[in-house]
Formats: sequence, structure tokens, C-alpha cells
Amino acid sequence: MSPAPAKSPSKKRAKPAGRPPGADSERSHDALLAAARLHFARRGFGPASVREIAEAAGYTTSTLYHYFGDKQGLYVEVYRDAERRVAAAYRVAVAGDGTRQTRLLALLEAAIELHRVDESVPLFLAAVPLDIRRHPELGAVIRQVPIETPAILARFVAGPGTTKPKQLVTLITSVTIGMALSIGEGGHRAYAATLRACGAHFQLDELVRPQG
Repeated sequence: MSPAPAKSPSKKRAKPAGRPPGADSERSHDALLAAARLHFARRGFGPASVREIAEAAGYTTSTLYHYFGDKQGLYVEVYRDAERRVAAAYRVAVAGDGTRQTRLLALLEAAIELHRVDESVPLFLAAVPLDIRRHPELGAVIRQVPIETPAILARFVAGPGTTKPKQLVTLITSVTIGMALSIGEGGHRAYAATLRACGAHFQLDELVRPQG
């Protein structure tokens, strides 16, 4: 009787490319988001390079594609994450005690703190309207992303005698987010001084009062 054929040595299954193990998964995801947020803020969606984003984060493009699919998927997730950060900060600020004016000042301070911790958040959000004008297919997707910030601000400015709440929401957004783009990178002291000056001159109850 012929001997049984020798068993070939077992092979370990290779891990899928770009799939970091264990605890590194969340770290790599967050690092890619942070690198992408700054890169998109600086370059815009069109010229942005997935390879450069991955290299800046210290990971491979396969890791990036694993998490986000493609450049548009990455951009949308950066947008969703940045909006969550802003909404969380604003929600706490406007829920405090005091007058609307006091809470407006708290909201401006929350925006200043967001900018201090990571200026790429408002810088990126300020650049989004430009990107979605230039890339309608991106805009169609971005407009479908559920965000809380406009509703938080709308509830904040609403009240007896309030007129044109949408315009007030736009004004607050332009000051807190748009100012980051006007001042540019590395301008936290100027950003903070500008928002505090706005707080000293904005009298919210005057802005919402009907004009005779």
C-alpha cells in the first residue's frame, strides 16, 4: 500500500490590505480624518491628493480606501465629523442659563475654543461652500448629510419678536466659521479677538427686534 501523501504545511490567512489590527483601527481612522480635514481646507476637493493625505497621516492609501471608499467618501466623512464637533460645542453653549445675549457670548467662546483646539475644523467647513459650487456631484451628496448645527442655531435665535431667523443663523455661521477662512492658518489670536469684538457689538435682542 502506498504511503499517504504528506500534508502541506498550513498557511495563515493573510490580513486584508489596509485593515489595521485591534486598537490601531480607531487611531488610524481618526488620523486620516485629521490629515484629510487640513488637506481639504488647504487644497480644496478637486486638487486634493488621496496619496498625500494618507502619507501625512502615516498610513497607506489602501488603509484610507478601506475606511472611506474613495476621495468623495473621505470628504463626506470629514464633513460629517467636523459638523458633529461644532454641533456638540454649540449645543452646550446655548443651553446654559442667562439671557440670549449671555448665551451668544458663550457660543462665541465655544467657537474660539474649537478653533484653538483644531483650527482645521472651521477652516474646512468654511471651504465647503466653495467646493460644492465647483463640484455639483459632491454638493448633491453633501446636502443629504444630516447635520444639527443650523437647527441648534435656529432654536437659539428663535423667540418672541424674532424676525428673519434664517438670516441670523447665516450671520452667526459667517462670523464663527467664515472668519476662520478670512484670517487663515495660524491666526488663533486674531480669530479670538475678532469674535470677542463681535460679541461686544452684537446685541442679539436688537438684531431680532422687528424694524418700525
